[in-house]
Amino acid sequence: MRHLRRAWRAIAEPYAGMDALPTLQAQFEQVEAAGVRLAHWFRAISMLIACTWILARAPILSALYYITIAAVLVASSYAQSVLARSGARRHVLARYGLILFDAALITAAVLLPNPTVPYDWPIAMQLRLGNYEFLLMFLLLAGLTFSPATVLATGASLGVCWSIGMTLILMRADVFTVSLDALYTINNVDSVLELMLNRHYVSAVVWAQQIVILTILTGILAAIAVRSRRLASREVRLAYERANLFRYFSPNLARTLATAGEAIAHPKQHSAAVLFVDLVGFTRMCEQLAPDDSMTLLQSYYRRSAQAVFEHQGTLNKYIGDAVMATFGIFEQDPQPASRALACAYELLDEMRRWTEKRQAAGRSAILVGVGIHYGEVLVGDAGDDQCREFAVLGSTVNIAARVERETRRLHRALIVSDALAAAVAAESGTLPDGLDDLGRHPLRGLDDPVRLWGGPPLSPGC
Repeated sequence: MRHLRRAWRAIAEPYAGMDALPTLQAQFEQVEAAGVRLAHWFRAISMLIACTWILARAPILSALYYITIAAVLVASSYAQSVLARSGARRHVLARYGLILFDAALITAAVLLPNPTVPYDWPIAMQLRLGNYEFLLMFLLLAGLTFSPATVLATGASLGVCWSIGMTLILMRADVFTVSLDALYTINNVDSVLELMLNRHYVSAVVWAQQIVILTILTGILAAIAVRSRRLASREVRLAYERANLFRYFSPNLARTLATAGEAIAHPKQHSAAVLFVDLVGFTRMCEQLAPDDSMTLLQSYYRRSAQAVFEHQGTLNKYIGDAVMATFGIFEQDPQPASRALACAYELLDEMRRWTEKRQAAGRSAILVGVGIHYGEVLVGDAGDDQCREFAVLGSTVNIAARVERETRRLHRALIVSDALAAAVAAESGTLPDGLDDLGRHPLRGLDDPVRLWGGPPLSPGC
């Protein structure tokens, strides 16, 4: 009973739990609309096959009667697909009305003799042509919609229309039936065969059996639709969660977080390049700007920095005020991290120069940034507790990279890299990087020994 109640909740409340996620609900409606569209195409193909078969064995006038019915049924399924595409919840009553219309039409086509037949065809003989299977075909097509409610509506409509049709036939004066008890009182095979071959005999037992089979198949298909719906909903939710990851993390980090599972819970050491870029004089600029303008400036700066990092397959780890931290080489099989970090730094400086030219042409202030890069061992993995976790890159390499970036002001250089970064680039490319001047050794806070630094272009708007 617990499983039945759970299945009923999935059928009766198809959008339960989705109201808080409008995007998720919209995506799921698209999945359901695609199922209705798929059912439409399968119905069209099925009707085409059926019409081809009818044309091959029936006179053209009789065939046209059934072809017309098939065309109406295909048009009805097309209308249902249009309604589903424009909003399943808004047009649900219209869709159910079309489902009932389909059930009534297919029942009439199966139960009523073809009016184009020139001879008197007993209506009871119509039931012996094996056309009941067309009702089951329509029920199976409903299963393609991934909607339990659509399956139940289709099964109920077919059952009701079929029962009404059979009842009307049994009420006719030229038709008779025999109860199951009376049937068992017949004690010889010849009498049974004579009854079965009577052209006015309709079996109420077969009718009841058809309704039972229809009910069972409806229940099975509804259960399949519930399970398919849950699987589709899970896929949509996962896609929604992955999209959220890509909103807050760089692409390579988002892919890792989405697929690594428990692997990232255990920190690992990697040789990586750590890059810091910082806006020079941002505090002074903020004093001259309105709060909204300051935020707009910062967001534009973040966007340009992130684009340069992503173009060089780096990981944007965090924003720290007006500073951006990016890493290169924190994942396995990450080729030439030092060279990519240096190329990213040059791209950042070029982008800031282009941005400055646009701002100055509009009469606004120039943008100056300082970029510092260091190369060494970092610890990569989860940091924090169960309530608040962060994918962190830790170690002295990060601290040194931040201090190298601070040297850009003192040495008046837009780009400064450590000797370890220059050596890593030389090891990756075979030569020392171009465009860097040897600035000698300089003391960095927290380090006992001075660090040899290399400098790039001067710290100026035209760098």
